[in-house]
Amino acid sequence: MFQVFSVKSSDLIEVDGIFLAVRACNVDDFMQAKLDNSLLIESKLNKIRGASIEIDQIVKRADLDLVRM
Repeated sequence: MFQVFSVKSSDLIEVDGIFLAVRACNVDDFMQAKLDNSLLIESKLNKIRGASIEIDQIVKRADLDLVRM
Protein backbone atom coordinates (compact mmCIF):
# COMPACT_ATOMS: atom_id res chain seq x y z
CA MET A 1 0.00 0.00 0.00
CA PHE A 2 2.82 2.41 0.79
CA GLN A 3 4.43 1.93 -2.63
CA VAL A 4 1.48 3.73 -4.23
CA PHE A 5 2.66 6.80 -2.32
CA SER A 6 6.36 6.11 -3.10
CA VAL A 7 7.06 5.14 0.53
CA LYS A 8 9.30 2.16 1.26
CA SER A 9 8.69 0.26 4.49
CA SER A 10 12.45 0.11 5.04
CA ASP A 11 12.63 3.94 4.85
CA LEU A 12 9.97 4.22 7.56
CA ILE A 13 12.30 2.29 9.87
CA GLU A 14 15.70 3.67 8.79
CA VAL A 15 14.82 7.32 8.16
CA ASP A 16 11.79 7.98 10.35
CA GLY A 17 12.22 5.39 13.10
CA ILE A 18 8.67 4.12 12.52
CA PHE A 19 7.99 0.40 12.98
CA LEU A 20 4.72 -1.21 11.90
CA ALA A 21 3.67 -4.27 13.90
CA VAL A 22 0.75 -6.56 13.17
CA ARG A 23 -1.29 -7.20 16.31
CA ALA A 24 -4.08 -9.19 14.68
CA CYS A 25 -4.74 -10.61 11.24
CA ASN A 26 -7.73 -12.60 10.03
CA VAL A 27 -7.16 -14.44 6.75
CA ASP A 28 -9.70 -16.09 4.45
CA ASP A 29 -7.82 -18.23 1.91
CA PHE A 30 -9.96 -19.12 -1.13
CA MET A 31 -7.50 -20.25 -3.80
CA GLN A 32 -3.78 -20.85 -4.28
CA ALA A 33 -1.35 -18.80 -6.32
CA LYS A 34 1.62 -20.26 -8.15
CA LEU A 35 5.15 -18.91 -7.85
CA ASP A 36 5.17 -16.93 -11.12
CA ASN A 37 1.56 -15.67 -10.98
CA SER A 38 1.06 -11.96 -11.34
CA LEU A 39 -0.83 -10.82 -8.24
CA LEU A 40 -2.62 -7.61 -7.36
CA ILE A 41 -3.07 -6.55 -3.74
CA GLU A 42 -5.95 -4.16 -3.12
CA SER A 43 -5.78 -2.28 0.18
CA LYS A 44 -8.52 -0.26 1.84
CA LEU A 45 -7.82 1.92 4.87
CA ASN A 46 -10.81 1.54 7.23
CA LYS A 47 -9.91 3.27 10.49
CA ILE A 48 -7.17 5.41 11.97
CA ARG A 49 -7.14 5.63 15.77
CA GLY A 50 -4.34 6.96 17.92
CA ALA A 51 -1.46 4.56 17.31
CA SER A 52 -3.44 2.02 15.27
CA ILE A 53 -4.78 1.61 11.76
CA GLU A 54 -7.20 -0.94 10.34
CA ILE A 55 -6.68 -2.10 6.75
CA ASP A 56 -8.59 -4.62 4.60
CA GLN A 57 -6.61 -6.32 1.84
CA ILE A 58 -7.57 -8.60 -1.04
CA VAL A 59 -4.98 -10.59 -3.00
CA LYS A 60 -6.17 -11.16 -6.58
CA ARG A 61 -5.05 -13.09 -9.62
CA ALA A 62 -6.80 -11.70 -12.69
CA ASP A 63 -10.45 -11.34 -11.56
CA LEU A 64 -10.27 -14.01 -8.85
CA ASP A 65 -10.04 -13.21 -5.13
CA LEU A 66 -7.40 -15.54 -3.67
CA VAL A 67 -7.10 -14.17 -0.13
CA ARG A 68 -8.99 -11.63 1.98
CA MET A 69 -7.38 -10.16 5.05
